[in-house]
Amino acid sequence: MVVEDDVVVSPFFLRFMNEALSYYRTNHASAAFLDIVIRCLANAGDILHPACRLLGLATWRDRWKTFNPDGRALLAELRRRGLTHAFDFEGAMGFTQMLEDRPRQNDSWAVRWHATAFE
Repeated sequence: MVVEDDVVVSPFFLRFMNEALSYYRTNHASAAFLDIVIRCLANAGDILHPACRLLGLATWRDRWKTFNPDGRALLAELRRRGLTHAFDFEGAMGFTQMLEDRPRQNDSWAVRWHATAFE
């Protein structure tokens, strides 16, 4: 589990995330995200989304082993498959630009996790 250092979690956070991991393991999710969990609680339903906004993340060891830290290779594969527009949520986000800027300006592992899970 990863939680941003400026996030304050509920006393029930670990239990909830562990239950989410247990539930979604059989549903082929790549991770349970804290920001999505917050929306799930507000909407009383599951949200399965390709997003990777990492306020908090819980994933499994086998999924984490697929993590590709090579931003250039991830970007090349997204371009080769014509997926950059979809990767950027139909142009609404700048994830492709973040991969292009990495590591010169942006050393975010989160965008590389997003790209790995997206592919």
